[in-house]
Amino acid sequence: MIKILNKITKNQTIEANSLFFYSIDKKEVKKKDFKRLDEAIKFFETAGVDARGKLIITFSGYMDNPLEIYQINEIRDYVKKLYQKHSNLFYFLSDYMTANQYIWLCLCNIQVTKTLSNPSMKASGFNIEENFFLINSVYDSFINYADSIFDYSYESSLLLSSVVFLDVDTIVQFRKNK
Repeated sequence: MIKILNKITKNQTIEANSLFFYSIDKKEVKKKDFKRLDEAIKFFETAGVDARGKLIITFSGYMDNPLEIYQINEIRDYVKKLYQKHSNLFYFLSDYMTANQYIWLCLCNIQVTKTLSNPSMKASGFNIEENFFLINSVYDSFINYADSIFDYSYESSLLLSSVVFLDVDTIVQFRKNK
């Protein structure tokens, strides 16, 4: 079941097949207002393993902008500050329709260039070497949080692999050796 939320209520529960869509308004982005998201992440933290991969963050108010969210500087800045506040963020983000990768790319160093076929459109490039520190940071934060709530599951490794472009078997093997 998909739930579209503007606010988490006290009696909210996380059901097995549910996803929570959380839309961040352009005003919140500009003001760097994290109040609603702080409450939501606190709720997800209390839910523990049940909250793994249940959150999809979207941004409203940018429909007139042809760029992807990870190409819009004010959204990138917002996501960077959000990750600084909540390093466990990627544990909660869903990989449904690669939603977590859009948030991930907001953190990455990307090169934006104009496309040859349409000079008004921009394309982005991603270099793993330039983002190596970030990959390690997200990986360590995810694993540390998952371990802190005793989530050693294959599903958590699979979710992590969907974010940091690492093979899931490599992640599983690494976690077994840890």
